[in-house]
Amino acid sequence: YGYEELSRALRWGGEKFRLFLDLLRTPFPAPGGAERQPVRY
Repeated sequence: YGYEELSRALRWGGEKFRLFLDLLRTPFPAPGGAERQPVRY
């Protein structure tokens, strides 16, 4: 399901493409790090 959504976003662009791009740019915290970040959709 995720692959299909990503391929549609890449093919058709628009708001979903920007959302996926923002999610891919978001850095992940180091394993065991004290900071926790909420998941954004």
